[in-house]
Amino acid sequence: MVISTSCRTADENKAFYAEGLAKLRAEPLAESSGKLILDLLDTHAEKILIPFARSWIKKFPKHEVAPRLAGKMLRLFDTNDAMYMSIAYVKTFPDVKALNQIVSAAAELGGSEKKLLDAIERRMAKDPNSHIWGFLQTVERHHEFIDRLICKWIQQNRTNEEIVGSLPGVTLFTDSLPVLEEALKWTELNQDGPNKRYIWMVLVNFFAGKSEAHKQIEPRAIKFVRGWLERNSDDEYCGTIHKKLIGVTNAPEDLQRAKKWIHEYPEHAQVKDVEELLKS
Repeated sequence: MVISTSCRTADENKAFYAEGLAKLRAEPLAESSGKLILDLLDTHAEKILIPFARSWIKKFPKHEVAPRLAGKMLRLFDTNDAMYMSIAYVKTFPDVKALNQIVSAAAELGGSEKKLLDAIERRMAKDPNSHIWGFLQTVERHHEFIDRLICKWIQQNRTNEEIVGSLPGVTLFTDSLPVLEEALKWTELNQDGPNKRYIWMVLVNFFAGKSEAHKQIEPRAIKFVRGWLERNSDDEYCGTIHKKLIGVTNAPEDLQRAKKWIHEYPEHAQVKDVEELLKS
């Protein structure tokens, strides 16, 4: 069993890397070597691994790890061959879910690699309903063309509630008002679907974002969240939403709604948290 990099100590990571590199040097590349190379790159992004990655992809080009490895190389090293392979995989690889590393790399590179972004846009048109396109949203790097692609992805999935797991990250990290507007429209349409239990994460992040766009969307988000609380007073995360809303507005009406909610649901798991906030 391979232990996740985040679960290892620094010494364990060092030992894992040394043992893995020694194995790559000593043994012929096998099908399982692709995952090992990915793990080693997660541990230490060393250029010494590039030849092994290239050779493995050439030997197992149709393996599901191959596009992930190409995307990882592109993110870490931005080499010409990694770009070439990434574009080719976006165009032809059957399983769109395996493109996650490539999509992330494209987002982190910003608008500097238009051929890759164009390929992603065309592939999105063929596989519009995948959550994979949510990886276009990054924490720090933003670009107008990528924002447009994210808007297009949300529009194409206007009634597809399966993308709910990708939207919290989009609403938190975007600095685009059009993206936030599309996310809010999506939330309005899907708030009562079978996956409504995840909607709270999207709602919280409308307020958690720090960009100017978040300030602009805030009045509309406040109005929507107030209505959502009225309709979903028994939701398991209702207390979290009350706390976030009060933190944003500190308005008497929101304080009163929170007190009313506490009175109506005294056994709710989040009541104590809201009570403490009201006392502060």
